[in-house]
Amino acid sequence: MLIPGRSRSLHLPILTSLILLKAWGPVAQPSRRSSTAEFVNSARALQEQYREREALDLYLPALKVDPDHFKAVCSASYLYGQAGKRFLDKKSQREYYQRSQTLARQAFAARPDDREANLGMALISGFREKVAAGWKVKEHVDRTLESRP
Repeated sequence: MLIPGRSRSLHLPILTSLILLKAWGPVAQPSRRSSTAEFVNSARALQEQYREREALDLYLPALKVDPDHFKAVCSASYLYGQAGKRFLDKKSQREYYQRSQTLARQAFAARPDDREANLGMALISGFREKVAAGWKVKEHVDRTLESRP
């Protein structure tokens, strides 16, 4: 069947593509676990190169695929806190700190005895009223130190 007004030369590439797709079958989609791992591994590599903004941009899609991925939650919490420090306007700082706090609390709720979760709680406790939160920071720092290997 030819499309009216089209030359035969345009039909060959389309027809070839359809035949190849039919022969190969459906394209396999990456599993949820593998795509999350790819995002997290790439983000870690960027974070090690101090490319924090780019790393955060990869942790976020990982969290969309798997919202409970512990390493992604902890790392995104830390990076939101770091990014919040760099804003000059208080509104942006507050938004990033709130995101950091939400993720740190999520990590702590999932694994209250984990070193990274307690470190995250210590860091977010220091974001506001550092003097008043000093005891809370100390509590989580102590728990972090107790769980050291």
